[in-house]
Amino acid sequence: MKKIIWLITLFGLFYLFGAVTVQYRLFPFEQIVKLRNSFKANPILVKPYYIDKSSQFKVLSKNDKYKIVMIGDSITDGAEWYELLNIDNIQNRGIGGDTTDGLLARLDSINQSIKKAFIMIGINDIGMYKSIDEIYDNYVKIINTLEEKGIKIYIQSTLYVGKNYPNSKNINLKVDELNKKLKELAKNKDLTFINLNKILAPNGYLDNKYTNDNVHLNGVAYLLWADEIKDYIKNYILF
Repeated sequence: MKKIIWLITLFGLFYLFGAVTVQYRLFPFEQIVKLRNSFKANPILVKPYYIDKSSQFKVLSKNDKYKIVMIGDSITDGAEWYELLNIDNIQNRGIGGDTTDGLLARLDSINQSIKKAFIMIGINDIGMYKSIDEIYDNYVKIINTLEEKGIKIYIQSTLYVGKNYPNSKNINLKVDELNKKLKELAKNKDLTFINLNKILAPNGYLDNKYTNDNVHLNGVAYLLWADEIKDYIKNYILF
């Protein structure tokens, strides 16, 4: 009987340790995630939502009505861009959960008629503990591919997470590191870098008034985002 109680107690302690580790992303959570990812090539590519959305983008890629595209993950996916910007020739090519690997894999579905692309991607890569160098290298490939299509590119800063997000301080340090490299990339390639953190996260964390879960944006935040980029498209609406 004592042995059974001891085993139950031990199991409970392991379970509690695991739950706390996952909840607060404590050691060895990062190492576990990295090990898991090492056995999975581009895990986003097998997610049903990614597969369904990217296949839809593929079958719609022949439409020549669209001139502007918003590219990214769930933060882009969540916006009604044609209403926010009051134009009807803009596409939303965001996919929830997407990474730079996933975006690279679906660039062939970008419509040939597209002239301008606004990109925000990377927070999910950081959440999967990919190195900043790997994320940056993928960004370079994405931008080079779009430039080969004759598309003018606008790099939008990867957003900070909110202060109450698990491990937010370390995540935002990585966001800072990535954004610095992206800003330098934009400078070297004569591209526009749009720092959205200055309006949505002025204190180094995504402001609580713009998010309900410390990652995704609410309606007020999207209005501010749209206002920040409208000058880059105002002379590019009618064709």
